[in-house]
Amino acid sequence: MKQESLLSIAFMIGLSTATLAYAAQATTINLGDGHNPSISSDGQGHLFVVFEGVDNNSGAADIFYSSSNDGGRTWTKRLDVSPTVGVSTQPRVAIERDGAIDVVWADTTSGENSPDIFFTRSTDGGHTWNKPIDISNTPGISREPVLTVGQDNTIHVAFTDNGRGDKKDVFYTSSTDGGKTWSKDRPLVNVSNTPGDSSEPAIAVGADSIVHIAWKDDSAEDLIPQIYYSQRSQSAWSNVVNVSKSRRYSYHPVIGCGSTGRIYITWSDRSELESAADVWCIDSANKGPLTHLAHVTGSGSIASEAAMAADRSDRVAVVWPDRALGLSSPRICLRVLSNDLSGSYRGMKFSKSAAVQMAPAVAIDGDKLTVVWEERKEGKTPIKVRSIDLRNMPTRIAKNEDNKQGKGRSAPPKATLSGQR
Repeated sequence: MKQESLLSIAFMIGLSTATLAYAAQATTINLGDGHNPSISSDGQGHLFVVFEGVDNNSGAADIFYSSSNDGGRTWTKRLDVSPTVGVSTQPRVAIERDGAIDVVWADTTSGENSPDIFFTRSTDGGHTWNKPIDISNTPGISREPVLTVGQDNTIHVAFTDNGRGDKKDVFYTSSTDGGKTWSKDRPLVNVSNTPGDSSEPAIAVGADSIVHIAWKDDSAEDLIPQIYYSQRSQSAWSNVVNVSKSRRYSYHPVIGCGSTGRIYITWSDRSELESAADVWCIDSANKGPLTHLAHVTGSGSIASEAAMAADRSDRVAVVWPDRALGLSSPRICLRVLSNDLSGSYRGMKFSKSAAVQMAPAVAIDGDKLTVVWEERKEGKTPIKVRSIDLRNMPTRIAKNEDNKQGKGRSAPPKATLSGQR
């Protein structure tokens, strides 16, 4: 029998009063107690959520699934999709073009001290699921899986593993046959392969089938964690590049792809003010270098653990738990950037609950934006979900201070993104 695990460490995070100008629209729905939710959509109004939860009968720590076929108005009863003998944590979900649902997570079935990355798939809308399979199968500790699906239905997975002993690296594997076989049958690809410790990977794939991975890495000078990035085209990975170049700690990267090869990477750091944390975004247009750096949040609060979704219209939705000075509990906030980050929808507070709100995830499906997050209050940890119509959000041109080039920072050298290794 599994043990109930302690999941998701709360960050000291909070709410900037500058982002409270607009209220959320729709009803918030409770999907059941859990942690660490992930969300995806199929572009046709269908939404899919997975999260860590505990079986009410057995007490097992498993991965649970819920879906909506009406744009987030109603949701199915949660379903256990990880019937393994181990502890299942850190789930991620992605949808194939034909509607198949892919889920990965970290699982201790292979050993309590050596978890591996497991995968399952449903081809009938989540009614039935394939038997979970181990897709990392290493002697070390495989954790922090992330998942994306390409236009050709190739399934791409990245995760961390301590194959070098005391150092973690970011590894990559893929499947072109719906998860039946994986590139683990060949040597796993070490994407980071840096002198330092690599963690917190993020992954995305563009319409051009180029795979993009970002992660936190402490290989930079003075061992200050930075956000590193690499891309794969034609089976070769580009040279690693530092995209944050922060004077202080950078962490929790998220990556997404827009149209015409545009790449977006967000992360949190304290480069502007040591007592506050901001969310930053960098992007590249027309397959060019990552050079345009912009604020998503302004200094003065602690904004952390951001999640992001980008669509083919180059709208970039960023959600984060935020705690302003004097606010007792972090609250989920939302901002939708447009085009090249020079314009923006008005920021908004997404939920009015007094509970601790954390671990958000976001999906854009047409003009519908859906956010799922975890709350903590009085011993309960409900997974909440809410959908809003982007057309009901008033727009404005972002102020200079919201989208300025980072002080003391320089863009990464252009050559580093084109070289292969």
